[in-house]
Amino acid sequence: MTYDGTAKAFAYLLNNECHVSIGKTQNFIKEVTGGNLNLSTGLICNLSKQFSEQTKEERDEIFLKLFSAPVMHADFTFGRMNGSQTAVMICAARDTVLYQGRPQKGDKGVEGSPLEFYDGILISDHEASLIKHGSQNQECMAHIKRHVISSIENEKGLTWNTLMKEWIKDAFTYWNDVHNGEAEASEKAAELDRRYDEIMARAKSEYEYEPPGEYYKDGYNLYRRMAEEKERYTLFLHDPSVEPDNNLAERCARKFKRKAAQVMCFRSQDGVDWFCDGLSIIESIKAAGKNLYESVTERFNTGLEV
Repeated sequence: MTYDGTAKAFAYLLNNECHVSIGKTQNFIKEVTGGNLNLSTGLICNLSKQFSEQTKEERDEIFLKLFSAPVMHADFTFGRMNGSQTAVMICAARDTVLYQGRPQKGDKGVEGSPLEFYDGILISDHEASLIKHGSQNQECMAHIKRHVISSIENEKGLTWNTLMKEWIKDAFTYWNDVHNGEAEASEKAAELDRRYDEIMARAKSEYEYEPPGEYYKDGYNLYRRMAEEKERYTLFLHDPSVEPDNNLAERCARKFKRKAAQVMCFRSQDGVDWFCDGLSIIESIKAAGKNLYESVTERFNTGLEV
């Protein structure tokens, strides 16, 4: 039996958006239709592949849109595939996101993504395979704050870490005020710059007096990075379009993780890839404010509707 896009979209969204298992999706649709619609589990399983194939042109457009974005967020997240770890490369900018399944993270994971030859401003965590890309980099200050708190807990005799924690709080407040139009970029940015330099000088002095211990060097290593590559940690102060954290990519990552938790383990890399392809389109539909069910139905019916 051949089914139109309405039935396919219903089953596809139950499984991929609502994270209902394939078996339960089959039973639910059969029950609500009084037994008139009894989709096979094979058909439901194959919908991810079909949706991926019919939306390739849209994903190519998303790729190009991200590649030309002035500011982009990037991150890796992980799932399980056939008993092994698999990776997902996430590139996002404002209301645009592209998920790409990868057998592994690192340089191999970046290959073929919008990030590979990206020359705009990149916001990411301190991941070596990511920060080598982009013309400028802003490290996620939310992650830096967690590292600073770890230093406070493990290096109780130092003060630079507490000062840096306060600095991050004040810098976030300043960025939010400027970004939301509640304040203008002003002398406050210069003051925060000066405070940053003073905190780094304090850290240098404290570590010279009390060198890092043998079992905990994370605080010292963090100080060295922040002292040597100041721009990576302060770029957002001077450009309101640059966010101080990588929360956009991390929010996108959670959407994949919910599916990964439901399936527990994808059967193949193809399954990971097809789900990522569909998730990219679903998030684009949502960002455009369109009806998700109707939009997915159109794509199953024609494979051309954007």
